Formats: sequence, C-alpha cells, structure tokens
Amino acid sequence: MFQMQAYDILVDYVNGLHPIPSMKWFEVDIVYVPINIRSMHWILGVVYLAQRIIFVYDSLIGINGDNRLKGAIIPLAKVLSRILHATSYYGKNGDPKSAE
Repeated sequence: MFQMQAYDILVDYVNGLHPIPSMKWFEVDIVYVPINIRSMHWILGVVYLAQRIIFVYDSLIGINGDNRLKGAIIPLAKVLSRILHATSYYGKNGDPKSAE
C-alpha cells in the first residue's frame, strides 16, 4: 500500500518548499528528472505535466533496450501520479490547477 507519509519530501518538491528557493510545480510546464538505471547509467526523464507525458532521453539507447527503460520509468510514473493527486495538482476537470 502506498503511504504518503513516506513521500512527504516529494510532496514538498511539488509544492515548491524544497529545495529552498524553489518553484511550485503549478508554476511550471516541464520537470526534468534524472533517473539512474542499475547504478550504472543515467537517463533523463522529461515530464510534461499538463499533457501527462514522460519523454525519455538515453545516450545509450541501443545498449539499454526498451524493457530496461520501461522498468525505470513505470515506477516513476506511478509515484508521480500519486503525488500529483495527493497535492491536488489536477483540478476536478482533470486540468492542471493554475498557479495561486
């Protein structure tokens, strides 16, 4: 079961409270996420918040393969979905809330 308490620091990132100073995710369109694969290689996840899309950039695409990349991205997508829901990022109609 997903426990939000374990992800308080991530919620702080979304709300712009950490690191200080920071921007709230309500104020940005794109979030860049560095992702480590098996402690051997870094890829870049580019999250387009309003469109609910994650693009993956990998300089070694031929070596890593789609399955290994999916294995790294699926957990990120699940955590992001839950955190954005917990912070009410998306309004009742499913659109991102405007910056307050």
